[in-house]
Amino acid sequence: GAKSRLPVFSQLQSLDSGSDRGSSRRSDRSSPTNSIDSLTNSIDSMHTDGSVAPRMLIRELTQKMASKDESKAAAAAKKVFDIVRESCPTWRQNQTEICRSKEMLSVLAKLLLAGSERCRYEACRALGNIAFQNPGALGQALPAGMMNASGAADAQLTDICHTIVSSQGMMDGLKYVLRSGTCNSKHEAARVINNCAAYSPAAAELIVQYDGVVDALKCLCGQAGRAQRTRAKAVGAFNCLSTYESVRPKLVQKKVVEEALLPALAQRKKTFGDGDEYKAMRADAVMASANLVGKQESSVLASEPDAFKTVMKCLRYGLEGQVWA
Repeated sequence: GAKSRLPVFSQLQSLDSGSDRGSSRRSDRSSPTNSIDSLTNSIDSMHTDGSVAPRMLIRELTQKMASKDESKAAAAAKKVFDIVRESCPTWRQNQTEICRSKEMLSVLAKLLLAGSERCRYEACRALGNIAFQNPGALGQALPAGMMNASGAADAQLTDICHTIVSSQGMMDGLKYVLRSGTCNSKHEAARVINNCAAYSPAAAELIVQYDGVVDALKCLCGQAGRAQRTRAKAVGAFNCLSTYESVRPKLVQKKVVEEALLPALAQRKKTFGDGDEYKAMRADAVMASANLVGKQESSVLASEPDAFKTVMKCLRYGLEGQVWA
């Protein structure tokens, strides 16, 4: 059957592949242990067919993340983040194997509720990258040859974003981090919501239906000071969620425009910090508002012409095959 068209602003969603632009350095971030690095190297050297090695690596990292030693568990989660970022030559194959591994997603969900803040932070970072460019969604939009070339053709029918948010304990864990984590962990948890919503209508519907998650994101939009990046990511998540017609009534009912997006637009640049991130946040807020209340004569669209300049800038970059902010 014919595919339904997404709202015009849906093509300007904030898609985050794990960039750390603008993030503050954390003294408690440590590199993966030598044992995990050597594990990765030994597996890659032992298997050269491009399929067995990722499968074994995913299994081993899952076992490491289940360790009672939270330092080792966090280091393993950091390695998961590394192997599903675009700079890794086999990131798509690794993502495909994780699509098949309910055990890994279950362990990551448990880490979100771990006593160690570093475990929660690294688990969120890994989940955000696992959701990036959902193979199932791309498989419906891109020519088969592109997916074959990426090594993920057999994952085209897998909606990894929906699999993530529907995994047992996952939404409870994300909600906990959004409410109680540090500034950096909250930012990464909001990125998980952002990426899952950006690439999966089914995931977006589950997210807004889960009790307390929308309210937790709204609270992030009201924070100030060091939490500005977190505010921007929460606004981006609302923009992604707002692109789906089935999701909008819930966001309107929760007063997302009045209690999250308008306060974000009222934020002053001089107290925000990063200029580009500030502009991107305002563009996200305007686009989300357009999706939710754009047909109203008194909507925010009539009073935010400057933000539309940023929207046009995003479009210009997109036409050139680039991503701005």
